[in-house]
Amino acid sequence: MKKSTIYSIICSILFFIELTGVKLSFMPIGLSKLLLLGLTAAFFIDLARTSKNFTIPKHIFALILVWIGLGVYAAMVTVLNGVNDFAFLNKIVYLIYEPVWTGFIISYFITRYWNITLIDLLIAIANALTLHALLAVAAYLLPPVNALFNALLPNLGNLDVEMGLRVKGFTNLGGAWLSSIICLGVIIHLYRMSGIQSWRGILLGLLKILVCVAGTFVTGRTGLMLSLLALATYPLIWIFQPGGKKTFYRFYGIILLGAILIYRFTPNIDDFVSQDTLNWALEIFMQGDGEMSTSSTQDLQSMLYLPDDKTDLIFGIGFYETAVAGYERSDSGYLKTIFSTGLLGAIVFYGSYLFLMGHTLWMVKQRYGMPELILITYLYGIFFIVEVKEPYLQTIGIPNIIFLIYFTLFFNKKFDVQISH
Repeated sequence: MKKSTIYSIICSILFFIELTGVKLSFMPIGLSKLLLLGLTAAFFIDLARTSKNFTIPKHIFALILVWIGLGVYAAMVTVLNGVNDFAFLNKIVYLIYEPVWTGFIISYFITRYWNITLIDLLIAIANALTLHALLAVAAYLLPPVNALFNALLPNLGNLDVEMGLRVKGFTNLGGAWLSSIICLGVIIHLYRMSGIQSWRGILLGLLKILVCVAGTFVTGRTGLMLSLLALATYPLIWIFQPGGKKTFYRFYGIILLGAILIYRFTPNIDDFVSQDTLNWALEIFMQGDGEMSTSSTQDLQSMLYLPDDKTDLIFGIGFYETAVAGYERSDSGYLKTIFSTGLLGAIVFYGSYLFLMGHTLWMVKQRYGMPELILITYLYGIFFIVEVKEPYLQTIGIPNIIFLIYFTLFFNKKFDVQISH
């Protein structure tokens, strides 16, 4: 087996752990935190061995200071308003020690010693997400597997695992969060299929995509809708790339043929998917009144509101999870941030992600081509879209991917890693 293949497998395993923070029932802390401790020790040992001083990039250091300032400000606001909800400060602490620091260390090692490029990184991330999707599908189809996962992984989210509508897979949270992460695998696989003209390559890529889509189907509608959106829009980019038209027509031709065959020869879909799950997952398409909505979107709409008081709007109220008099709790990441830090704080917080996006795209432009620029832009678009529903930019998963991409590009340039397509 080639070294590059071995490195890719190891990276996929690392990201399988890192992107979902798996915590086993018989362990006091999560696997991602164990990974963080081990990598931190290895990092400082490596620095001592090589006798080199190494610092975090100054713009990342500045970003950390800004985030700490926002966290402290949110803590002050919540204390002054008598709410004492420190969830936003906790989120800031988490973002610094896990996505930022762990992303920094992992990227340091995989680029310095394994010559991992951005493309290698994306493949490993997609493989890890595909594995999560495959395990979720297995848990749904095989009750003993689901029971094993539920025994090994305590349910730390709000998903009712007894309902049977969906599963949490090999994670502790599951639901919309897991499906939103898995859908990123769909997008990366679509990017990898660009320019592939062989039937074998297209079929293999489509198989990976279908596994990810199936994973979103049994975990959460958020990722399912985003996956369908990606399938409908991302391949349009292929048309404008060399050899992309042939890939485009073959890709959709296979999907159409497959849909016809499934419809013709698999009439008893209930043998694989319960009617309750089917109705739940496809609720948005089954509304008799013609409206494209679900119970979740209706709940979300009721949570999308801004404070009436201008002072509260601009400077914040001080609550994140705990509702206060006159205001209902909201799931939206944007609203949670506004309630915690005010509109000004929210602009600073999300502006920091826009800065990261801009600098990331600049580094991609320096070393890669238009397909990679489009992919990173598309991914960031998804990141900002899902924040409307829940604070995905403040929890495990998406921030980890953002900083892994950022630091891998940074170290690629620093260590002069040779790009391989």
